[in-house]
Amino acid sequence: MSNEPTPDSELEQQMVDLAEVEDAKLTSDQKSYSQNQLIRRRFFSHVPAMISLVVLSIVTIVAFTSVGYGIIPGWWQHPFRLPQGAQLVNNGQPTMFQDGQLFGPHPFGQDGLPRDIFARVMRGTQQSLIIGAVVALVSSVIGILVGAIAGYFRGKVESILMTLTDFVIVVPLLVIAAILGSYVSDMPFAPFPLAIALGLALWTGMARLVRAEVLSLREKEYVAAAIAMGASPWRIILKHMLPNAVGVIIVNASFTVAAVILLESVLSYLGMGIQAPEVSLGMLVSQGEAAINTRPHLFWIPGLFILTITLCVNFIGDGLRDAFDPRQQRKGDRRPGLRQVLGLRGFAMSQQRRGGAGTGSPGNNQE
Repeated sequence: MSNEPTPDSELEQQMVDLAEVEDAKLTSDQKSYSQNQLIRRRFFSHVPAMISLVVLSIVTIVAFTSVGYGIIPGWWQHPFRLPQGAQLVNNGQPTMFQDGQLFGPHPFGQDGLPRDIFARVMRGTQQSLIIGAVVALVSSVIGILVGAIAGYFRGKVESILMTLTDFVIVVPLLVIAAILGSYVSDMPFAPFPLAIALGLALWTGMARLVRAEVLSLREKEYVAAAIAMGASPWRIILKHMLPNAVGVIIVNASFTVAAVILLESVLSYLGMGIQAPEVSLGMLVSQGEAAINTRPHLFWIPGLFILTITLCVNFIGDGLRDAFDPRQQRKGDRRPGLRQVLGLRGFAMSQQRRGGAGTGSPGNNQE
């Protein structure tokens, strides 16, 4: 038999050598990253999420430090409630950029009583942020528990839990929130009772997502190995399944915060949310609607804060989603630009085609 190398073996050896060269280049030129490092790098490279994180951090710090919270005092001189001896300044109009001053004594103006609107908006922002965080925590805990149990145990347990979930989903969310909010709105320690009540109505989305993740993770080899080694179901769920579903949980919780802030604003606007003497942004919008023609700032300022907070939280959620699951990123032509949104891109392309056809027709005629 001949020991001469065949063409196939030479081709295989060349491919192995080429792979070794490429691996050496990657090792020398690029640094390897862990999964957590890759997630952080993708999140920090998401420009809208970073801008939103900075804006939301500034709003949160100013809201909690300006008027204080609980026994912690703030640096703003006016309380959000009506102080004794308060006087109307500048006819209640905002003093910002007035008489050469940057802010003035009442930068957002005063209402008719007169109470400082800046202090009340900051207090309302506090309430909205607290409600959003508490509802996200409560709904996530309930949704994770229900979804993990339904996805792992299957059978009758899954049927009962998913039937309960479908029943809660069928009932309109605003109706459930209004009923629960009307019962807890007068309880002490606001806004925590309202936040817990809303959390009891907003767990269904998290439950369905976690169930789907657990169903897919249930078929993995490491889960089968853990079962073969005698691990208990709760250990498998807590140690092997939920850590691998943390991306879905974090992203859904971030979007829940934005949805809850809007929901609480609607409830307070309807009078079924935060009650006086406490303040919420929805309540301020409702109160400012009556004076929108004479003092529109009473309506627009709290409305702009609601819009700013919800947009920032949504952009942060988009960044987290793209960081945990880069397959969902939209790049290049798949991300619509301004011209495409306005319908101008297709018009310009059609004009270019017509121009190209027009320039090509004389040549064809000459031939």
